[in-house]
Amino acid sequence: MGPCHAPEARLSREALPVLGVGGLPAENCRDCPARGKVCAKTGAAVGLDALNDRLGVGAITIAGYLDKGDGRFDVFYAGVTGASTPTTDPSGILDIADDLAMIAAHLQEAAAAPTPGRLSSNE
Repeated sequence: MGPCHAPEARLSREALPVLGVGGLPAENCRDCPARGKVCAKTGAAVGLDALNDRLGVGAITIAGYLDKGDGRFDVFYAGVTGASTPTTDPSGILDIADDLAMIAAHLQEAAAAPTPGRLSSNE
């Protein structure tokens, strides 16, 4: 049994917030095909850029697992670094986090799409 299929791996996945269901990514993808199929943790390092009256983004990230179906998972990471918001309004940071969640949704949908010439475990 490989490390990705060990009982501990399942527990790790189940402890993460789920896209469209719980945690910070709960507000994203409520009606998209990837809802409930991305288990991921977000993170942010943001500071005030007082000279330019805006927020500077050291990094905003999302990382976790994409459910491909048939008990298979892909690991993924997406992040933004070196960005800034137009003002000091924190909603700009949430907009970046929302964009990353939607990138995760698109990655999951692509990972779960059938590959031509490849048999699923049901065939």
